[in-house]
Amino acid sequence: KTIREEKLELKGKDYLELFGLGFLNAGLCIGLLQYSLRYIEASTAAVLISSNPLFVSLLSVVIFKEKLTKEKIGALILGIIGMALVAGGLRVENGLGPLLAIAAAVVWAVYTVLGKRLSQRYGSIVLNSLSFILGGGFLAILCTLFGIPLTGVQGTNLLLLVYLGVVVTGIGYYAFFTGLLYLDTTIGAAIFFLKPVFATLFAFLLLNEPITTGKVVGTIVILGAMGLVMPPVKRSADLGES
Repeated sequence: KTIREEKLELKGKDYLELFGLGFLNAGLCIGLLQYSLRYIEASTAAVLISSNPLFVSLLSVVIFKEKLTKEKIGALILGIIGMALVAGGLRVENGLGPLLAIAAAVVWAVYTVLGKRLSQRYGSIVLNSLSFILGGGFLAILCTLFGIPLTGVQGTNLLLLVYLGVVVTGIGYYAFFTGLLYLDTTIGAAIFFLKPVFATLFAFLLLNEPITTGKVVGTIVILGAMGLVMPPVKRSADLGES
């Protein structure tokens, strides 16, 4: 609908780039995150992947030649400390799960940085819609080639799959990027800070995951690190003037 109304012209190169972004997001990033849940708690994985603004900031230095400031260096150090606290320490037997979740955060950061140009050209809705369709379709083909059955949908998990697909991936993405049309981008990014808090709370209420001191302290440290690399949030009066 957006493509038709805005008379956008997508070329073969654009579809190729969207396919690559879709594989990074729908395939590699989400795959790493889901696989990490075999080894760590859901709240831990959510907090670790929420550190992706740290990696976005560092990648912007390399790709967009942005200045490497002392705030970014300090944020990286604090972020590493916070992630170690959330993960329960750098113990060998506890390493795979946190590493997978952190890798998912890095891949998400790459997706965000590389998708910036296409998002500016076509809009976030078009970018995410087509990248999910192309990336998800490719994953379905891979499953068929490697003999991974796609018939695991049953009455017991159908509603959960609908929720993950329609509510989380569909409505969630749409609501977030539509909200950015009415809010300053920095405010939208600042709202992202709430994700670890909600993830820890829901994991406690729904999965009975304990809220440990290390997890609380680590989350606070990560939020502080993210605050160093995010621009200051404008007040409502300032937004009105702009």
